Amino acid sequence: MTINTQMKGVYVFSSGKNMGVFKAVGFPEDVGHFYRLEEYAAYSWTAHGRYPTNTPGWWGGAHPFALLDRSIVHNGEISSYDANRRFMEMFGYRCTLQTDTEVITYIADYLLRRQGLSLEELSAVIVVPNNCTDDTEGAARRAGARILHVDRDVHSKGEALESAFRQLLAEDEFDAFCVFDADNIADPNFFQAVNDALNAGARIAQGYRDSKNPHANWVSGASSVFYWFMDRLYNHARRTLGTSAALNGTGFMVSASFLRETGYDIHSLTEDLEYTAQCALRGERVYWMDNAITYDEQPERLRDALVQRMRWFSGAYQCKRYYSRQLLKKHSFPCVDMALVFGSVYFMVLGLLPLIMSAVSMIVYMAHTPEYVLPMLLLAAGSGLLSILAMQAFAVLICLLERKRLKPMARAIVLYPLFMALWMLANWASILSGPPKWKAIQHKAQTPDMEREMGGNA
Repeated sequence: MTINTQMKGVYVFSSGKNMGVFKAVGFPEDVGHFYRLEEYAAYSWTAHGRYPTNTPGWWGGAHPFALLDRSIVHNGEISSYDANRRFMEMFGYRCTLQTDTEVITYIADYLLRRQGLSLEELSAVIVVPNNCTDDTEGAARRAGARILHVDRDVHSKGEALESAFRQLLAEDEFDAFCVFDADNIADPNFFQAVNDALNAGARIAQGYRDSKNPHANWVSGASSVFYWFMDRLYNHARRTLGTSAALNGTGFMVSASFLRETGYDIHSLTEDLEYTAQCALRGERVYWMDNAITYDEQPERLRDALVQRMRWFSGAYQCKRYYSRQLLKKHSFPCVDMALVFGSVYFMVLGLLPLIMSAVSMIVYMAHTPEYVLPMLLLAAGSGLLSILAMQAFAVLICLLERKRLKPMARAIVLYPLFMALWMLANWASILSGPPKWKAIQHKAQTPDMEREMGGNA
């Protein structure tokens, strides 16, 4: 890496023991004759006859790529080269050959040599494709992941997970499962934190949900503030109180033993809240792992964010119907806590009534006393401005508590009150019109806006 980064025009394109890599521009048979390959003996060979798909066409970046005792070649397309390159450079690697295969090799080196994982542990990634309109399955298969197809008709993420868990439990090979969305990036220390939680007795635990793209625009920024709020003032606070946290859709762990006891019987659009309620009813604490970080991609289009919110609120409304009475009968703090979460529908209605009554009273009062029209309008404007400033101050506080840089978040902080107001309208729309039909949300190949990637967040 030192030669490649500090000596202009000089490239080391392979290194290792008892390993040789031959590259050139020309037909494969000509390359073989030029390097006199017939004079070599080897246990195995890897070869490729073209340049990588999404990288510049030059001989140094052609497959295969070797490092120490490993050689990698692939015949697919990895479109997130820059994101993966920036991620690996956090750990001291320098990607200079402009090829996705180099990045893959460094990822394998980091996990196998530096983190000490076995090949079996490295490859124990299971992808459950569902409602995919892109090449998620193909990309996962080419990267070495195991593909597990659902064995039933599914209409939600919860049903897809039920099918996957049931099939994997029948194999009896795993102690626990970690669940991620396909667009997530897990922190390198995630699995160590999960292992620590398992050793401490946790059978289900939620990790810290961070954002990959908080600085992309104000929509993704405002959505990121909401999740940081959930991390700090919901889940972290409940751990401080010694009570149960809440699952948050991705970046969570559940043990195989707990799944065998409970199954994964999910019926709503919000499988995370529903399973949290089932844990509360069983007296099972959901642990909070603030050092198990998952970087999740937030929607960058306002329409996507609002449709997503409608689905979530509709799912919470479904859970209210299924579980509220059972939760209130238990008289335990986690059960009452979840009942209050599901009761947000009523709180939203009750919170709107005083606003409507105040507006009507003000209009009637101004109609009978015209001389007070201007003062009343100024009072209303002042109250509205104070509310906006309070929400902006709240967003600033969350960013400070989570050690986020304020300058890149400035636009999201300013528009955070608008974002939450539109979310409230989306909640009402879901009540009046029902949940929207599932529609894929646009995602991009992102790398995290790394602010505290290798540091703590507690």
